[in-house]
Amino acid sequence: ENLEREHQKRLRKIKGIAADENTKAEEESKGIEIANIINKYTEIADKVMVGVNAINGFLNQSDTNRLNEVKGKQEAEINSLTEKQNKELANSSLSESQKQAINDKYAKLKYAADLKAFNETESIKKKQFARDKAIRMAGVVIDTAKAISGSIAASPLTFGAPWSIVNGAIGAIQLATIASQKYQGEAGPTAPSIGGAGGG
Repeated sequence: ENLEREHQKRLRKIKGIAADENTKAEEESKGIEIANIINKYTEIADKVMVGVNAINGFLNQSDTNRLNEVKGKQEAEINSLTEKQNKELANSSLSESQKQAINDKYAKLKYAADLKAFNETESIKKKQFARDKAIRMAGVVIDTAKAISGSIAASPLTFGAPWSIVNGAIGAIQLATIASQKYQGEAGPTAPSIGGAGGG
């Protein structure tokens, strides 16, 4: 009877060890499966990002061309206004008040041209900033997923802990940092001082 009890006790212990091993094996299998799923989708995301970056490069070049076009139009308009202003001022019969009125008129026109160009430029740059920001955020998400996947693959039994948690936290901080960034616009043109020293 004692031998039988000891035998049953050892059998239960062996079965318990076997059950623990089976549980560990199942958990490892789940961890590996999750890592493989993450890898699958990050590979797809990487391919998508190649296309997105190519499109963004094309759009950035298009934006650069538009910015140059806006600048060219602005310079041409300012030059044209300056020529007209000089022609009007060339009249020798003008009084000082008439000259001042001409200078004030063209100061307003030049300011309007500068402001229009500034607004168009800022609109282009804001869109470019928002687009680049979204791409950087997507890159952080993909990189974080890769880091977590690597941690899980290295320690499938614990689902990559603690490194998967650390990598997730780092990714979240990076994502929040990028998300909080705001477009820092440039200073706009200064309004002319009408009735002052002249051309503005």
